[in-house]
Amino acid sequence: MRVCDYVSHMTRIDSQRIGRELKEWLERNDMTEQALAQEINRGRTAKRRLSQSWVSRICSGKFKRVAGQTEVVLKYAGIRVSLSPEDSSKAADLINEAVREVWDGSESGAELIANLLRSAAALSGRRGVGPG
Repeated sequence: MRVCDYVSHMTRIDSQRIGRELKEWLERNDMTEQALAQEINRGRTAKRRLSQSWVSRICSGKFKRVAGQTEVVLKYAGIRVSLSPEDSSKAADLINEAVREVWDGSESGAELIANLLRSAAALSGRRGVGPG
């Protein structure tokens, strides 16, 4: 499987479950879809604004991948999207394979790769959820 195919597969999730979680979050926080969109849009440019209809689409489970606007909404609501154990294992294998391809076997090479990964995480604003 090519990396781009795997990433596409990896980001497919149970959209119905995610939609239910977002609806429950909205109810717990006494918030409407419109209010959530407005809250997320504070300080955003018109070009990057989130619509209430997109929030509704997420609540209805009518999305295929967690990316872009969907990711922004779920992050705001604190809804984590985890891979299944099988997909998680495949993801770890993909990362390990990439490391084997570029690592020269030295300690300094290992430190360089680790620093690159941490820098990429910092730049993207993502945190790891793995062991350690």
